Amino acid sequence: MKNKTRNIKKLKESRNTNIKKIKENIKKQNAITLISLIVTIVILIILASVSINVILGEGGLTNQAKTAKFETEKGTAREQIEVVLLEAQTEKALNDEYDENEFLDKFVEDRLNGVWLDQDEISYDGFIFALDRSVPKLGDYMGQDEGPRIKEIKVIEKTTNSVSIEVNARNAEGGKYTYSYKKDSDGEEAWVEVKKEVEENTCIFENLEENEKYNLKVRIETAEGEIEQIINEITGEVPKGTITFDEAEWVGDGTAKIRINTTETGYTMQYIIVKQGESTEGLPQKNWSEIASGSDIIGLYLGDTVYARLYDGKNESDY
Repeated sequence: MKNKTRNIKKLKESRNTNIKKIKENIKKQNAITLISLIVTIVILIILASVSINVILGEGGLTNQAKTAKFETEKGTAREQIEVVLLEAQTEKALNDEYDENEFLDKFVEDRLNGVWLDQDEISYDGFIFALDRSVPKLGDYMGQDEGPRIKEIKVIEKTTNSVSIEVNARNAEGGKYTYSYKKDSDGEEAWVEVKKEVEENTCIFENLEENEKYNLKVRIETAEGEIEQIINEITGEVPKGTITFDEAEWVGDGTAKIRINTTETGYTMQYIIVKQGESTEGLPQKNWSEIASGSDIIGLYLGDTVYARLYDGKNESDY
């Protein structure tokens, strides 16, 4: 009986030992499997990083493809412009009406849809190149045609107290136009912004002084960028010596009338009556009455003096 019990105990101990060994082996195998998995993951990450860099890196396949496409498109744009400019060189040699400004612009624009010519630049298909108008020929690549660009600020009307302009711009759709002005002799702090209810490519600068040089500034802002350009313009001068009087006529009630005329249009004609002995000091600031050309000034008495002037709402002529 004792032997039997001893054998059973030995079997249990042997079983426990075997189970323990099996568990230890399983732990070792799991550890090895986990290490293998980690090593595999690390290798995959390294390979992925290398692949991504090869494809998307600075010198990767994607950027190489983009660069190749860019250079091809730029080269195509250059070739198309050069073909037209070669034709323009022939036109220059054979056509007496040729000139390197308006004629050249129209010649190129008629042959390249969407081309944009500036004074010393030409843009086509989004690429900007230097332009030598005297030959004409293409120069170096200047960059991409992005953001607003002002080709011309054209004065469409000018008076003694206002200047109206029109802005010819590119890539400015939906952009914000800001207009400012100042006298050329004033400092940078003197800029006055024109308040406009509607943003557009035209503007009237009003309440200006006659015969003065003004700086007119245009600023265009879009999501792609902004640009600013200034032109100088001198306002007109109120005409002098254009007002005439007819002979005064007595009307029989002790008063006289006199007819007043002017050859000018676009101005308001005004007059004022100064009684005999009355001072003319501060006369320009007194209350002047408006009158139409060819009308009579009535109610004049002996010794009265009539003064007249042209007025544009801001400036007046000599009286």
